[in-house]
Amino acid sequence: MRRQRKIPRYKKPVVDVGVVPKAIRLNPDKNICKVDVEGVVYVIDWDKFPVHGFVFIKCIDLAKVAQKVTKHSFKYGIKVMVKSGIRNGDWGVGIWRTA
Repeated sequence: MRRQRKIPRYKKPVVDVGVVPKAIRLNPDKNICKVDVEGVVYVIDWDKFPVHGFVFIKCIDLAKVAQKVTKHSFKYGIKVMVKSGIRNGDWGVGIWRTA
């Protein structure tokens, strides 16, 4: 009789924009924006996101993602420009940090 292998539980994939240690991700005092897009969690660390930097988040619900990012950046006084469009054949939201 063979032992059955345990099947690991499904975990949401996490995509980090910038390298953010796990301990910092759990600290709400840091300037970190978490955007849950269709089961994938994108983490934007505003301290490590340089001025004139660019991030593209693939998604279908463009308005919802753009609203989350702009609300969070406004909360911390960070100026961003958000535009939706197609990049390499994928729909998504482009985010530029302006100041």
